[in-house]
Amino acid sequence: MINKAKTKEIWKVMKQLICLKSKGSTSPSKLIINEHEITNDKAIADQLNKFFSNIGKNLASTVPKPNLPFNCYLDKPQASSFFLSPTTSTEIENIIMSLSSTKASGPFSISTSLLKTLKGILSIPLPLLFNCSLSTGLVPDQFKVARVVPIHKKGLFSLQL
Repeated sequence: MINKAKTKEIWKVMKQLICLKSKGSTSPSKLIINEHEITNDKAIADQLNKFFSNIGKNLASTVPKPNLPFNCYLDKPQASSFFLSPTTSTEIENIIMSLSSTKASGPFSISTSLLKTLKGILSIPLPLLFNCSLSTGLVPDQFKVARVVPIHKKGLFSLQL
Protein backbone atom coordinates (compact mmCIF):
# COMPACT_ATOMS: atom_id res chain seq x y z
CA MET A 1 0.00 0.00 0.00
CA ILE A 2 1.32 3.45 -0.96
CA ASN A 3 1.64 6.09 1.73
CA LYS A 4 -0.45 9.28 1.16
CA ALA A 5 2.61 11.45 1.68
CA LYS A 6 4.47 9.48 -0.98
CA THR A 7 1.54 9.81 -3.40
CA LYS A 8 1.52 13.56 -2.88
CA GLU A 9 5.29 13.68 -3.47
CA ILE A 10 4.94 11.58 -6.65
CA TRP A 11 2.31 13.98 -8.05
CA LYS A 12 4.49 16.96 -7.14
CA VAL A 13 7.41 15.50 -9.12
CA MET A 14 5.14 14.57 -12.06
CA LYS A 15 3.75 18.11 -12.23
CA GLN A 16 7.29 19.48 -12.30
CA LEU A 17 8.25 17.06 -15.07
CA ILE A 18 5.35 18.03 -17.30
CA CYS A 19 5.65 21.72 -16.36
CA LEU A 20 2.23 22.14 -14.80
CA LYS A 21 2.01 25.50 -13.11
CA SER A 22 0.32 26.02 -9.80
CA LYS A 23 -3.19 27.37 -9.66
CA GLY A 24 -3.16 31.11 -9.96
CA SER A 25 -4.44 33.87 -12.15
CA THR A 26 -5.44 32.63 -15.59
CA SER A 27 -5.99 36.08 -17.08
CA PRO A 28 -3.23 37.28 -19.40
CA SER A 29 -1.42 40.43 -18.26
CA LYS A 30 -0.53 41.45 -21.80
CA LEU A 31 -1.30 40.56 -25.40
CA ILE A 32 0.91 41.26 -28.41
CA ILE A 33 -0.90 41.74 -31.70
CA ASN A 34 0.98 42.85 -34.83
CA GLU A 35 3.94 43.92 -32.68
CA HIS A 36 1.60 46.12 -30.57
CA GLU A 37 1.49 45.34 -26.85
CA ILE A 38 -1.90 45.55 -25.12
CA THR A 39 -2.02 45.65 -21.30
CA ASN A 40 -5.46 47.14 -20.57
CA ASP A 41 -7.82 44.39 -19.29
CA LYS A 42 -10.78 45.62 -21.34
CA ALA A 43 -8.69 45.89 -24.52
CA ILE A 44 -7.34 42.37 -23.95
CA ALA A 45 -10.89 41.06 -23.48
CA ASP A 46 -12.04 42.86 -26.64
CA GLN A 47 -9.18 41.39 -28.69
CA LEU A 48 -9.80 37.88 -27.35
CA ASN A 49 -13.51 38.23 -28.08
CA LYS A 50 -12.76 39.47 -31.60
CA PHE A 51 -10.44 36.51 -32.20
CA PHE A 52 -12.75 33.81 -30.82
CA SER A 53 -15.96 35.20 -32.32
CA ASN A 54 -14.36 35.17 -35.80
CA ILE A 55 -12.96 31.62 -35.68
CA GLY A 56 -16.06 30.12 -37.32
CA LYS A 57 -16.20 32.74 -40.06
CA ASN A 58 -12.47 32.44 -40.75
CA LEU A 59 -12.62 28.65 -40.92
CA ALA A 60 -15.73 28.73 -43.12
CA SER A 61 -13.97 31.01 -45.59
CA THR A 62 -11.24 28.37 -46.08
CA VAL A 63 -13.70 25.57 -46.95
CA PRO A 64 -14.14 25.27 -50.72
CA LYS A 65 -17.65 25.52 -52.12
CA PRO A 66 -18.86 22.13 -53.42
CA ASN A 67 -19.66 21.73 -57.11
CA LEU A 68 -22.41 19.19 -56.48
CA PRO A 69 -25.58 19.43 -54.40
CA PHE A 70 -25.32 18.06 -50.84
CA ASN A 71 -27.48 14.97 -51.54
CA CYS A 72 -24.89 13.64 -54.02
CA TYR A 73 -22.63 12.97 -51.03
CA LEU A 74 -25.24 11.01 -49.08
CA ASP A 75 -25.85 7.28 -49.08
CA LYS A 76 -29.32 5.93 -49.78
CA PRO A 77 -31.67 6.51 -46.81
CA GLN A 78 -31.81 3.75 -44.22
CA ALA A 79 -35.14 2.15 -43.42
CA SER A 80 -34.54 2.77 -39.72
CA SER A 81 -33.56 6.45 -40.07
CA PHE A 82 -35.43 9.11 -38.13
CA PHE A 83 -38.13 11.35 -39.61
CA LEU A 84 -39.03 14.95 -38.82
CA SER A 85 -42.67 15.79 -39.27
CA PRO A 86 -43.26 19.06 -41.10
CA THR A 87 -43.87 21.96 -38.74
CA THR A 88 -47.26 23.66 -38.62
CA SER A 89 -48.56 27.17 -38.07
CA THR A 90 -49.92 26.12 -34.69
CA GLU A 91 -46.52 24.81 -33.61
CA ILE A 92 -44.87 28.10 -34.67
CA GLU A 93 -47.49 30.14 -32.75
CA ASN A 94 -46.99 28.00 -29.61
CA ILE A 95 -43.21 28.50 -29.78
CA ILE A 96 -43.61 32.27 -30.26
CA MET A 97 -45.97 32.45 -27.27
CA SER A 98 -43.50 30.46 -25.11
CA LEU A 99 -40.72 33.04 -25.69
CA SER A 100 -39.82 35.01 -22.58
CA SER A 101 -40.63 38.72 -22.83
CA THR A 102 -37.82 39.50 -20.37
CA LYS A 103 -35.06 38.22 -22.68
CA ALA A 104 -33.16 40.49 -25.07
CA SER A 105 -34.14 40.60 -28.71
CA GLY A 106 -32.28 38.46 -31.24
CA PRO A 107 -29.64 39.47 -33.78
CA PHE A 108 -32.18 41.37 -35.89
CA SER A 109 -33.51 43.39 -32.90
CA ILE A 110 -37.07 42.09 -33.19
CA SER A 111 -38.66 42.31 -29.75
CA THR A 112 -40.52 39.38 -28.26
CA SER A 113 -43.64 41.48 -27.77
CA LEU A 114 -43.67 42.36 -31.51
CA LEU A 115 -43.27 38.66 -32.41
CA LYS A 116 -46.17 37.79 -30.13
CA THR A 117 -48.32 40.53 -31.66
CA LEU A 118 -47.57 39.33 -35.20
CA LYS A 119 -47.69 35.59 -34.48
CA GLY A 120 -50.79 35.04 -36.64
CA ILE A 121 -49.15 36.67 -39.65
CA LEU A 122 -45.70 35.12 -39.09
CA SER A 123 -47.09 31.63 -38.54
CA ILE A 124 -48.06 31.41 -42.23
CA PRO A 125 -44.70 31.87 -44.04
CA LEU A 126 -42.39 30.52 -41.30
CA PRO A 127 -43.51 26.86 -41.51
CA LEU A 128 -43.06 27.03 -45.30
CA LEU A 129 -39.49 28.33 -44.85
CA PHE A 130 -38.58 25.82 -42.13
CA ASN A 131 -40.12 22.84 -43.96
CA CYS A 132 -38.42 23.82 -47.23
CA SER A 133 -35.10 24.12 -45.42
CA LEU A 134 -35.51 20.68 -43.79
CA SER A 135 -36.64 18.94 -47.00
CA THR A 136 -33.88 20.41 -49.19
CA GLY A 137 -31.13 20.40 -46.56
CA LEU A 138 -30.31 24.01 -47.38
CA VAL A 139 -30.23 26.53 -44.55
CA PRO A 140 -30.50 30.25 -45.42
CA ASP A 141 -27.60 32.36 -44.18
CA GLN A 142 -30.06 34.47 -42.14
CA PHE A 143 -30.87 31.34 -40.06
CA LYS A 144 -27.17 31.00 -39.15
CA VAL A 145 -26.79 34.38 -37.46
CA ALA A 146 -26.03 34.62 -33.73
CA ARG A 147 -25.04 37.45 -31.44
CA VAL A 148 -22.03 36.66 -29.26
CA VAL A 149 -21.72 38.83 -26.16
CA PRO A 150 -18.67 38.61 -23.88
CA ILE A 151 -19.52 38.68 -20.19
CA HIS A 152 -16.86 39.50 -17.60
CA LYS A 153 -17.22 37.30 -14.52
CA LYS A 154 -14.91 37.39 -11.48
CA GLY A 155 -11.66 37.90 -13.35
CA LEU A 156 -12.43 35.33 -16.05
CA PHE A 157 -13.86 36.03 -19.46
CA SER A 158 -16.68 33.90 -20.81
CA LEU A 159 -18.84 34.05 -23.91
CA GLN A 160 -22.61 34.05 -23.97
CA LEU A 161 -24.27 32.74 -27.11
